Amino acid sequence: MNRKEPLSDGQKQQFSEALEREFRKVLMQEGKVQDVSKAEEVLNRMLDVLKIEGLNIQDFETRMAQELERLFYVDSEAIFGEGAQRAIGIFQRFFRNEGRDILFPPEGDVRDDSSELPSNVEVGPWGRK
Repeated sequence: MNRKEPLSDGQKQQFSEALEREFRKVLMQEGKVQDVSKAEEVLNRMLDVLKIEGLNIQDFETRMAQELERLFYVDSEAIFGEGAQRAIGIFQRFFRNEGRDILFPPEGDVRDDSSELPSNVEVGPWGRK
């Protein structure tokens, strides 16, 4: 996929659902967020980016990086208190991993995230048992 090619509605929907799911799973856990309304505002700003017509991958990545930077420098203390850096790191990994999976879905015979080793890997005393 070309970085200048607009995101499809399906990709935008996948990002939106994944972002909301991750946000709620990690950041809205009891005791993690100091100011819930401020956290909701940040989430809504991120989701609003996905509503932009003709949004391409490059623009999406740029806008999400800007939102993360704003979150870190402006809103982090109000929302996360002491856990700000950890929360930002979670979002950075989320965008990197989830973005890759949505934009460049794996094709063919792909391993899942299970703990099973491929059949061509021998388990030694240093490996999994």
